[in-house]
Amino acid sequence: MRTFVALRKEKIYLGNLAEEVSQLRSQFDLKWEKQTQLLEAINLKLLNVTNLAVPPDLRSIDFRNDQVDTKVNSILRVVAKYYGIQARDLKESTRRKSIVLPRQIAIFLIRKQTGLSFMEIAQVFEKDHTTIIYACRKVEKAARDKLEIRKAIENISGCMG
Repeated sequence: MRTFVALRKEKIYLGNLAEEVSQLRSQFDLKWEKQTQLLEAINLKLLNVTNLAVPPDLRSIDFRNDQVDTKVNSILRVVAKYYGIQARDLKESTRRKSIVLPRQIAIFLIRKQTGLSFMEIAQVFEKDHTTIIYACRKVEKAARDKLEIRKAIENISGCMG
């Protein structure tokens, strides 16, 4: 009888711990979301300041060099080939799952291997820079959590040399 009473108390204690962990996780998630929103707001303000500081006739000039463009195109081709799609599909605005993940991986790899800014990558894909930030964060998280994503990134990176 004492054993069952002790087990019951332990079960109640563990249940309370699980509830506390869940509450802490939701508090953390809320704080993380607020921090993310603040960073995005700061990025937008910096973008506005940058756009004001650069004369309009210089804003349209592409300052990337040919070597970076070649690397970007190489990444797009390798990712497309890995997923069995066309490289031009990665730049489309479609939200099909068969295109979205490869596009996000391409964005992540371009950021990682070329060091281009979020704004420069956004120009390549004709997207908003916040979409590029989201894609990079999503692939980073997926690479930590999912083995198949991590393997895909490793295989694609290996094909690029």
